[in-house]
Amino acid sequence: MILAYLSLFAMGYLDNSRGPAYPLILKDLNLTPAMGSWFFSLSSLAGLIVYLTAKHWLPVLGVVRGTKLSLLIMALGTFAMGVLPELPYQYFFLLFFSMIFGIGQGLSTYCMNLLVAEASSPEVRSRAFSALHSCYGVASFVAPLVFSFFLNWQNNWSSFYLVMSALPLVVWVMVFKVGRGVKHEQKEAIQSGLSFLQRIPYGGVFSFYVASEIVISSRLVYFLTEGRQFSSDDASKCLSLFFLSLMAGRMLFAFLPMRGKSYYAMILSLILTIITFFLGYYFNPWFLGLLGGTMSFYFPMGMDWLTSNFEKGREQMIGSTMTQVGFLLIVMHIFFGKLASMVGVEKALLMCPILTSISLVFLLVLGRKSSSDDRPLRPL
Repeated sequence: MILAYLSLFAMGYLDNSRGPAYPLILKDLNLTPAMGSWFFSLSSLAGLIVYLTAKHWLPVLGVVRGTKLSLLIMALGTFAMGVLPELPYQYFFLLFFSMIFGIGQGLSTYCMNLLVAEASSPEVRSRAFSALHSCYGVASFVAPLVFSFFLNWQNNWSSFYLVMSALPLVVWVMVFKVGRGVKHEQKEAIQSGLSFLQRIPYGGVFSFYVASEIVISSRLVYFLTEGRQFSSDDASKCLSLFFLSLMAGRMLFAFLPMRGKSYYAMILSLILTIITFFLGYYFNPWFLGLLGGTMSFYFPMGMDWLTSNFEKGREQMIGSTMTQVGFLLIVMHIFFGKLASMVGVEKALLMCPILTSISLVFLLVLGRKSSSDDRPLRPL
């Protein structure tokens, strides 16, 4: 569990440093939003490849060694970003290095959710997942603040990446002995009993939500500075509010006994997210910073909901879900970049409530089917 928590902190910190750096990277490399969107898209593509090949590498590596390997790969990708300004063909290497980071991120995301699912009992699983994703919330909150501090000090985003590449290495050293001496047995993952088409709605519950969260976390600063004339400092503060509320919500739910209530918590999260978005979009942009709070408990509650319904075959279900998440993130980043270039970032941000609404539809349909289908999916 400690391995999962520390690794997610490192991954979340590095991942959420990309949002504040994104406008500066566009400016320094003279890129359009459509070109810059590939910075995120190819990272997601690399993660998607990891998910698609999990049935081959997971039985060999196991979740512990897979998590450790992810730390080394993320360190390499982050360090490479730091030396980018010294290289020729910078746009090519920007995309290449983002794919390296994406491989590590994909390994980390896949393995950590399995670690928690396997190490926790059903009675405490929702709180274990909330605690896990609280680490992501803490990292998400700290990342833009540290980036802003570092920028005021060095005024150089590439130096930031050079320094921060040490973080996953430090975590790797701290957890190096975890799992040593335990013989890893290669074994085939137990199947869930669902066909690919039957697994698509489960993936939709997560993929459209994750895409909506990433739209906000990666483009909020860009939207506020370009569409609402915020200063860079105020936009960073609003992003920090988003991550602060994300962290606070996940920490709160780590201590609340939610066994049997995850399904309804997920519905509540999506409805509140849609309402809060439009309050921020039409009335006061600072409400957009509070979206972190409404979104905070969706993913940990969702993982509890999914793994509790698939005690057998959860490896396949998590893998299938993460694959769909990775695929939709690629599409979202490309489409957002094209849309922002065509109609502006202000209208492009409306993707967030649209994606959230689609996730809500999938969730309601699955909950309704559970009362009559042979394959039980109980609202938890």
